[in-house]
Amino acid sequence: MRAEEAYVAGMDIEAGSSPSSLSQPRYSLAVLSSSGALIHRAEGVRLKRLIDRLWRLKPRILAVDNVYELAKDRGGLLRLIRRLPPDLKLVQVTGRPDQAKPLVEVAALRGLEAPAKPTPLQASLLCAKLALMGEGCEVKLLEPEVKVIVSKARSPGAGGMSHDRFKRDVRSRVLQAMREACEALRSKGVDYDLFIKGSERRPDGALIVAYASRGELKGVVKPYEGRGVRVRLLQSSSGELEFIPRDGSTLGRGHGRYLIVGIDPGVATGLAILDLNGSPLLLTSRRGLDRLWLTRLILSHGVPLIIASDVNPPPALVEKLSSTLNAVLFTPSSTLAVDEKRKLAAGFEEQYGVRARDSHQRDALAAALKAYMHYRGRLEEAASYARSMGVEASVEELKALVVRGMSVQEAARRLTSCRPIQPAAKPSEAEEKLKAELKSLREKLTEQQAYTEKLESERAKLIERVEELSRKVEELEGLVGKLRREQALRAEESMEVRRLTVQLEATRLQAARLEEASRSLEARAEGLRGVLLKWLKGEAKPLKPLRSLTPSGVAEAVERFNLRRGDLVLVKDATSGGLEAAEMLAKLRVGGVVSLTRLHPDARSAFIEHGLAFLESPNLAVEWVEDVPFVDSAPLDSMLAEARRGVEEEGRRRAKEALIDALSRYKLERRRS
Repeated sequence: MRAEEAYVAGMDIEAGSSPSSLSQPRYSLAVLSSSGALIHRAEGVRLKRLIDRLWRLKPRILAVDNVYELAKDRGGLLRLIRRLPPDLKLVQVTGRPDQAKPLVEVAALRGLEAPAKPTPLQASLLCAKLALMGEGCEVKLLEPEVKVIVSKARSPGAGGMSHDRFKRDVRSRVLQAMREACEALRSKGVDYDLFIKGSERRPDGALIVAYASRGELKGVVKPYEGRGVRVRLLQSSSGELEFIPRDGSTLGRGHGRYLIVGIDPGVATGLAILDLNGSPLLLTSRRGLDRLWLTRLILSHGVPLIIASDVNPPPALVEKLSSTLNAVLFTPSSTLAVDEKRKLAAGFEEQYGVRARDSHQRDALAAALKAYMHYRGRLEEAASYARSMGVEASVEELKALVVRGMSVQEAARRLTSCRPIQPAAKPSEAEEKLKAELKSLREKLTEQQAYTEKLESERAKLIERVEELSRKVEELEGLVGKLRREQALRAEESMEVRRLTVQLEATRLQAARLEEASRSLEARAEGLRGVLLKWLKGEAKPLKPLRSLTPSGVAEAVERFNLRRGDLVLVKDATSGGLEAAEMLAKLRVGGVVSLTRLHPDARSAFIEHGLAFLESPNLAVEWVEDVPFVDSAPLDSMLAEARRGVEEEGRRRAKEALIDALSRYKLERRRS
């Protein structure tokens, strides 16, 4: 084998061989690089040795024309897939088994020359080339799953003095059992989805769908009942195979219609499926759904092109489904508000007569509709182009390629010419986030540079004005000297000399003021440049200023400075602040509070209760730039870390005192009873 890296391997069974026969079948193998160069071939290889070669060559794709040439039935195919390298994709280039077309016919559609009856080695090469073009369906193994149900073992009863305390205790035990189960699954590397019933901090129950067999979970998560909580394990499935169309496949070859899918995951999961015209195909919700059930239901209606969520960032289940189904993931720029989702659902009901029966269906429908509205312009452009140009290709497939990022003309050329498309590496999510952050910083830097250039331009004009005035001063001084020489005896008494003297002094005063203004602007520009550099280097941090620790002060900061979660707040005057304003900051989940004055006791108590770090009259140098305070990062981080520890310690002390007080009251009540 040459040094070029293997990308795709194609294989075909030898004539006279069969997976059902007693003797081991033999296969031909052809391996291509990403550029399409043949780098390895073999004939008459047994299956075991062929798998060994795949482990050694490490191609990304294994392409066949019929997966049942590898195993006689579905169970055998499941066992074989588990023996293949974990990163290897198994692709059937002729489509789904129930819709497969002859290999030679698929090759002709892609513009590949092939004999009417290719040899096994020729067929292997054709499979590899078609897979390299993006043709076929990927064979996905949907892992078996076990449902771990965490619930309350008993009811808190009808009421009584201890009713609320008992409810809190049971919810605490449910939360602890849920966290222990999730931690055990994470420690063993088991993939899972978590659905919580009730509050995230005070759950009434939880459903954990673990993607592993019951045997793999033995000793990891155990059934349990006691102390008010019950943990049960239910085997949901034993593993399934699905055939997912690849990006290069076309609907014209029998893969079905493309779909826009909205999902609202939870203990009760909502599912909405639309076609590419925005028409409804399915709107439903159900408790205890999992990826396997969702995958089956979605694929039964067609090929998912877009999978959408109504929240940003999207839930893990939505991200994993879009990756599994090779679909485009859509999330709105910000989480949709309830009013917007109601308007979307109401308009849909008025147009199609389809009504969302609960909030889960409504949220899933809103996600799908928002995705359709986002892509509608490009979808209509693709349909219009196909009609006007008479493109002899599926309009649905043209729309799909446009949604995946191609221009309409490029997509039409690809569909009409069937030219091979080399697989393009998609940028990772981390790279996309890094690029977005870099772009944002560059934009901010450009804005600051423009502002600095504006200040420097004003400074240059002022300097030019000062020089002009200085020249006038020199001219006036020369004139005064001349008058003094001409009117030696009367110069001091002359009104003209007095007028010119007054004008000279006024001019000097104006020149002094302009020089001072110039120095001030220069210092201001230098300060801006210094703070900007310190901020970009991470040596200084901006804080969101708060005029006073009052509800109106908090509302003003939210509107003017976009105060939001994680921001550091600088309070100028906290003497009049109280509980309500402190609660507002805690609900915003700011990163910390720095007060230039002492805090009101109510505010301090509220911050401790919510675990919010705060500093009172700290010894910090605050540098104000355009009404925005900046503080050196190192001392600020150190003080906030110390403050957080103090808040946490005070919170624990108060909780301990509350517990002791509750126990004392309880003992007193027991003595009385």
